[in-house]
Amino acid sequence: MKLVLAVVAEECLHDGEPAPAEAEARPALDPDGLARLAAELERAGARQTAALSLNAQGQLAPAQRAALVRDLMLRLAFGVGLLLLAGWLAHELLVARGPWLQISWALLVVAVSVGAISYLLVPGGLKEVRDLAAGLVRVEEGWVTKCYAAAPGTFGSARTYFLQVNQRQLIVPQATFTALPEGRYRLYALPTCALVVNIDPIGTRPEQPGA
Repeated sequence: MKLVLAVVAEECLHDGEPAPAEAEARPALDPDGLARLAAELERAGARQTAALSLNAQGQLAPAQRAALVRDLMLRLAFGVGLLLLAGWLAHELLVARGPWLQISWALLVVAVSVGAISYLLVPGGLKEVRDLAAGLVRVEEGWVTKCYAAAPGTFGSARTYFLQVNQRQLIVPQATFTALPEGRYRLYALPTCALVVNIDPIGTRPEQPGA
C-alpha cells in the first residue's frame, strides 16, 4: 500500500459527497441498515470483527500486526530489488561505450534508484515500523468525510485516499474508500503513520433521505 503522508488539506479533493452539515441532518440508518453496512465493509476488508475488542482497548490484534508486517516486508523486498537492479545498471554504465549510451544508462539508473527509494522511504515505512513495534491503535469517533489527493509518482500520478474525522486525515486503501459511505464511524488507526486498520459504523445517512 502506497502512503503519501505529506499532503496538505487544501489538496484533498472530494467527489461530490454532501457537505457534512447537510449530511448530518439526514436520518441515521436503522439497526438492520447498520448491520448490512458492517457486512459490506467486512467483505471489502475494511472491518475486522475479531479484532474490534482489542482495537477498542487501543491495541493491535496479532492478525492485524502479521498482515501489516507482511505488507511492509513485501514493499521492502521490492525496493531492495529495485536497488539491486540500479546497481547492475550502474555497472553496465561503467562499461558502456559512447556518450549517448552512457547518458541513457545514467538516466535509467537515476529513475530506478528514485523508484527504489520511494518504495522504501516515501510510504512512511519508518513510521509504520515504529507503530508496529508499539502495537498501539488510536481511536477516532465522529462524522467521517472522504477525500483523495493526487501526487506525481516515479511511474505516473498516484492517488492517496483519506477519511477525515475530528480534523485528522487518516489513510485507507482504495477498496475501503469506495465501499464506505460518509457517516458516523469509529475508526481505529496507527497513531503515527495514520493508517486505518479497522472501521466500525455507528450511523450513516440512508440511500434516500427520509427513508
